[in-house]
Amino acid sequence: MFHYEVTKDMTPAKIKKIAKQDLLDLFTEFLTEKFGEENVGMLLIGSGTSKKKELGFIFGDVTMDGESKPLVGTINPTTKEFYDHKSDKGKSYATFVFGDYRDAFDAYEAGQAEKAAIAAENKAKNAQKG
Repeated sequence: MFHYEVTKDMTPAKIKKIAKQDLLDLFTEFLTEKFGEENVGMLLIGSGTSKKKELGFIFGDVTMDGESKPLVGTINPTTKEFYDHKSDKGKSYATFVFGDYRDAFDAYEAGQAEKAAIAAENKAKNAQKG
């Protein structure tokens, strides 16, 4: 686990910036070990004034019409808010509570599984009728 401490010189904004770079370094190291240095690198994505940096990596290939094409993924980590605060412009930011979002995802997945089971059951009943 990484550890950061808010001080006079190490503001929350600086910590978030450093933490994002630490994550990029961590992901780069992992992806390089997994897929090789030649298949991992920083990319400039977007056009005009909306360009952003993302970590890109080739993790496979796809054969289409007899031609092999690389399958590329990208990662752009976000450091979530770790305290309640307001911006200089008055926008409010709430602390991101990991467990709450994980629980919400688990509930969503359970709901999706239930919907799929009901749809499969209805399809089977309709097939028997037909």
